[in-house]
Amino acid sequence: MTSTLEELAFNNLKFLNDKEDFLANRYTLKKQQLIKEDNDTLYSLSDLEYPIFFTFHQLINHVHSSYEPRFHGKTKTELLDMFQVARETINEYYVETDNSNPEFETLIDDIEDKVFFITQYYRYGWCHRLPTIVKDAFSSLCMHLILSSRIIVDEYITELKDPGSYGSDSEDEDIPDLEDDDDDEAEVVNKKTN
Repeated sequence: MTSTLEELAFNNLKFLNDKEDFLANRYTLKKQQLIKEDNDTLYSLSDLEYPIFFTFHQLINHVHSSYEPRFHGKTKTELLDMFQVARETINEYYVETDNSNPEFETLIDDIEDKVFFITQYYRYGWCHRLPTIVKDAFSSLCMHLILSSRIIVDEYITELKDPGSYGSDSEDEDIPDLEDDDDDEAEVVNKKTN
């Protein structure tokens, strides 16, 4: 189940993948949301920083931490492709504005780095994931062996302290008296025959 923030971010990503509407400024900003509209509205690059930051970071976190195979019907590979298209759209928009904005450039560079990393990780990531899987399996095996050895040592020490468990009175109480059971069975048989 996805949260509302992830749905907003996914809708923003879909809108950024529609180059024509974004480049033609046919949208409205409502906090972190990009909403398609027919009216042309011009926003400053500073106004766009937060919605773009929110969109990419929310979805990158989802892709990187989710075990679900699909998100709104898209696989992780399809989402990565959508990241690439949206990133290219933002770059094209920035070039068309002919404005110099160091903060916006820093945001674009940060997004490019993160999209590059997560793409490399999920498309070619066995080199990243395999050592972690092996390490976890080996750690689990070691913990299992340590716990097993503790059990064996505890039993060995108990046997050394009380060989044959002759000093244990609790075991004598647990063993039922067989002679009493034989007498009870004989009484039941006598009652049935009478």
